[in-house]
Amino acid sequence: MRYDGLMQRCQAVLVVVVLLAAGCAARQAQVAVQASLTSLATGLVAADEAVAAAMPDAAAEARDQVLREPGCVSTDQGLARYDVLMRPWADAVEALRVTRAALYLAQGGVSVWIESGNLPASWEPLCADVGASVEALVELLQNLGIELPEVVPLLAEYAEQACTVAGPWIAGR
Repeated sequence: MRYDGLMQRCQAVLVVVVLLAAGCAARQAQVAVQASLTSLATGLVAADEAVAAAMPDAAAEARDQVLREPGCVSTDQGLARYDVLMRPWADAVEALRVTRAALYLAQGGVSVWIESGNLPASWEPLCADVGASVEALVELLQNLGIELPEVVPLLAEYAEQACTVAGPWIAGR
């Protein structure tokens, strides 16, 4: 997989975020937050690709395990056992969906900011949701033994930095 480009992009985002912390203008903050969200989306794609690559082997292994267990072949018990074995994978797929939805909502907040000059008052909870969903996703994937690019676990931190950088532009402050 091509993780070098992901690493370079995420490092560039970090540089921009650091520059913003030094007191740059609103437009630069918008660009930095947008770049952070783009890095998050790129990391999400990498995580999705890792799950997609590993899941068929996990499904085959679960099927083989069920077939080896007495009384599980062609029964409801066998299907239930397979579902139990595949539950962590289903949870990972759901975590990918939740993270994608959180990114879409955060992107909507940035779009409002660009158009109106103010972030919606819901920005901080949106950022918190992005960070929490990325952390949950990374934990699930690590528990499944999926090897991720080293930058992916840092993505929740990028979401937190985006919240901090954008904070002064939240409507009603």
